[in-house]
Amino acid sequence: MQRAVPFAVLALLAACGAPKPVIVQTPSAADTIRLARGFATQIELPDSERAISVAVGDQTLVRADADGSVISLAALASSGETNVIVRSAGDDGRTHVHQYRLTVSGR
Repeated sequence: MQRAVPFAVLALLAACGAPKPVIVQTPSAADTIRLARGFATQIELPDSERAISVAVGDQTLVRADADGSVISLAALASSGETNVIVRSAGDDGRTHVHQYRLTVSGR
């Protein structure tokens, strides 16, 4: 029994130190981007950042493309609301997450 206690403590400590996934959700207070169907806009990241990925909640509303520090958003044929999450990396190697609410309306 004496050997079981140290092993159980080590197992518990190892489990506590394990990294966990982070869930990224766009908060209701996020910046809002408004587009009309058929129009486009761009998000320019700071010069020290480069886009790693772009996620769009409803891909029937907007097409998103990343090129360096510029994210291009083009509204499609639908109208509605979705979110856009941009993950970028800085020159210092740190990652950043930028979150936006996007509204697409008819012309």
